[in-house]
Parts: sequence; structure tokens; C-alpha cells
Amino acid sequence: MRQLVRYDREFWAQLVEQYDKSGQSQKEFAATRGVKLGTFQRWLYLLRREQAKVERGPQAKFIEIKAERRAGQPVRMRVGQAVIEFDRLPDTGWVAELICSYERRVGC
Repeated sequence: MRQLVRYDREFWAQLVEQYDKSGQSQKEFAATRGVKLGTFQRWLYLLRREQAKVERGPQAKFIEIKAERRAGQPVRMRVGQAVIEFDRLPDTGWVAELICSYERRVGC
């Protein structure tokens, strides 16, 4: 009877690193190392996805912006706790810069 062997994350990380340097196809590499192709591919996918998250950095966050407009009244925009009034709708690029500046100062 065949004995089931389980390898830890460190084993798979080292194997993926060796694969990246090998120049072999996934199928060839798994066969020469004596691991199942599907298991190797799963770890390859998981470790690369994990690395991509690290390289990408923290995910962008959204903040809610509400703009209210009633005939004859100014436009009110609420960003966090701040309320800003405009006579007309401002340029979206300017609004984006304003929000970035606000976040840097407030630490959102």
C-alpha cells in the first residue's frame, strides 16, 4: 500500500522557486520531482497569488461621496465628516485631488 506524504508550505515554496529556474514545463518538472501535477499546480497558483498580493500592496478603499443638488441651490458634497458647497459641479479630477489631500491630512 502507498503511504500518503504531506509536505508543508515551505517545501512547496522551495519547489516553486526551483521550477521557476528549471526551464521545464510544469508536467516535466512535477514528474522529475515525483509530485502530482495537480498538487504542484495548485501550490504554484496559491503561492503566486500570495506574492501578487504582496507586490500589489494594500487594496484601494472606497469612501462614500454624496452630492446633493436642488434647483437654485449650491451643490453640497459630503466627504467623511466634511461638507463642501459649490455653485456648480466641479471638475472630477479636481474632486479626486481634493479627496486625496483630505485623506492625507485626516489619515483616512
